Amino acid sequence: MRRKQKDPGFGEGRELLLEGTRYLGLSLSQKQIDSFSSYLSLLLIWNSRFNLTSIKTPTLIIRLHFIDSLAIAPFIRPTGRLLDVGSGAGFPGIPLKIISPKKEVILVEPQRKKANFMREVIRTLKIDGMEVVEDRAEKIDPRMIGLFSEVVTRALGSPDLFLRISFPLLSTGGQSLIMHGPTGAGLFGSKKMKCPNARFSECRLEHYSLPIGGEQRTLLIYVKK
Repeated sequence: MRRKQKDPGFGEGRELLLEGTRYLGLSLSQKQIDSFSSYLSLLLIWNSRFNLTSIKTPTLIIRLHFIDSLAIAPFIRPTGRLLDVGSGAGFPGIPLKIISPKKEVILVEPQRKKANFMREVIRTLKIDGMEVVEDRAEKIDPRMIGLFSEVVTRALGSPDLFLRISFPLLSTGGQSLIMHGPTGAGLFGSKKMKCPNARFSECRLEHYSLPIGGEQRTLLIYVKK
């Protein structure tokens, strides 16, 4: 009789994930826990071959990728469409999709190895309502204009560029969200980022810290008129 292969990545990380999500006010089903476990296993395997992310240990991936992505869940609608720009290995789009299965999510990533990894995650986890666009955000299909309730980035270098890219993609009342570290407050006060302006009617800065490690984060939110 063939022995079931032990999950190489989750182990004690299950409790870490549950502790972090409880802190965020989230309750995971067993199916969602299994999805995060499979996601972690795939990331560890692919990361050993293709260097998808510099964070390589299971506990740090859970804290600084999974939980970091889920920390913005209170600011994301559970339904509608979300576009994740510069998704890399799937953050924050895939974790947000796992906890909000009714949400439609599109992941935009120009690097083929990362795009292929996310396709493998979608296939393995059997996720519906999610797709990968292998291209630069500036070249997104014009048919996507006005379709999204949120456009989010965790990795794009220029916040001003992100706002210019995301604005036409948002529906009325939609949000551009920029995930940033503690220096995000300085960006928010810069001339280019000031609000309200001709593009956005409302903007705000949210401060929060990650559970367990206490890393400081800021989230810049811009709302389309």
